[in-house]
Amino acid sequence: MFSTYYGCEDLYRKVMSPSGWYYTGDIGSMDEYGFTYFSGRKANVLHFNRWGDKVYPAAIEAAAEKYPKVSQTQAVGFKEPGVVDCDTIILCVIPAKNQDITEDELRAHCERELLDHMWPDHYVVMETFPRVGIRQKVSKEELLKSAKSILLDSGKLKLSEMNQ
Repeated sequence: MFSTYYGCEDLYRKVMSPSGWYYTGDIGSMDEYGFTYFSGRKANVLHFNRWGDKVYPAAIEAAAEKYPKVSQTQAVGFKEPGVVDCDTIILCVIPAKNQDITEDELRAHCERELLDHMWPDHYVVMETFPRVGIRQKVSKEELLKSAKSILLDSGKLKLSEMNQ
């Protein structure tokens, strides 16, 4: 397949077993008929700890995207200083074309679609998401910075609640 990652021997040792098995990091499932479904990459999964449960951003995003006024979503989060077992979750949303959407609408929809430990703490409506690279992937790091800034400016988040 390949002999190494150029300049990254350590990474190569992590993905190749001594017997030559390549660990892709892909996450998927197989149905009863043997069809496989790609869900994502292990390296891209974020975990939001809520009362001992793991909350995956993709589950929040999929539920929010069921709302007809929503075009795109991204869930991001951060740990509040002094809070050990609970992350702050922010759902960032781009409305569908020619649609206006309010935080109250999003909150009501998410509370119908998600278990209570998965509910976002904050909702941010945006025109675009920050993107990087040739493939224009959403930059979760830049998105989190933008969302925090919007929430700070609106008074919905206090500086003392954020990790800097």
